[in-house]
Amino acid sequence: MGKKPKVPIWLITIPAFLDFIASNVSYFALNLIPSSVWQLSKGGAIITTAIFTRILLKRILTKRRIFGCALATVGITVVGLSVVLFSDPDSKAYPVHEEIIGIVMVIGSLVFTGLQICYEERMFRQYAMDVFQLVGLEGIFGLAMNLALVVAFTFISCPFDEAKCGGIQYLESFVLYFQQLANNSFLLGMCILEIFTIAISVSLAVTITKRISSISRALADVARTVLIWGFGFIVTKLTNYKLESDNIGQILVEMVGFVLVLAGTVIYHIKEK
Repeated sequence: MGKKPKVPIWLITIPAFLDFIASNVSYFALNLIPSSVWQLSKGGAIITTAIFTRILLKRILTKRRIFGCALATVGITVVGLSVVLFSDPDSKAYPVHEEIIGIVMVIGSLVFTGLQICYEERMFRQYAMDVFQLVGLEGIFGLAMNLALVVAFTFISCPFDEAKCGGIQYLESFVLYFQQLANNSFLLGMCILEIFTIAISVSLAVTITKRISSISRALADVARTVLIWGFGFIVTKLTNYKLESDNIGQILVEMVGFVLVLAGTVIYHIKEK
């Protein structure tokens, strides 16, 4: 796939840094806005990826593919709106100024996400690079960056209210983290499971970037929400854990949104005649 046999290691720090910024800004935003609005914004990654595809990769999208991207974006927006429309009106609202800051942060994270995905595809075009090489090195660099950030946050006072700060004085606490893991075997198991699931999902996502395109990866990431919703719906119906809403109206609206997401994904990937 690539033209050059070996990729300079320092180049991989670029997508690792972009992912580091996108992930941390996005999760900080989750503290400031409702989760429904946060999830709704995920569809924006398709738009930013399409923009950077044109800028970095010089790829011209056909009208059909633009329509597919737009349809998937509308679909994930409908899913997010369903949560807003059927939410409890008596639930605690977020302060307006926090929501504005949160939305701005989410938009910023989407820019970095689109830039990262397209930059990775550009690297695959230029260098003969294995998927696991990129994933592994990005993981090492990302781990180093996040460790440095966590250490810094242990000395920075938490600017939010006590509930959002988890009852601690600073943004992070190493001691509290390991205490929680030691006292909760379920939490420890979930952390270990998450390590493996993230490794698999990221490897598959980067494979899509290399073998197909960066926009296909963004579409697949949004379509993945359908599987998560389906799993949550089954667990909600068959167990005592309520992972999804059992409101019929919300379920129907979500189904319409997910059909649009899947339709947009299929339309984008239909081969040209």
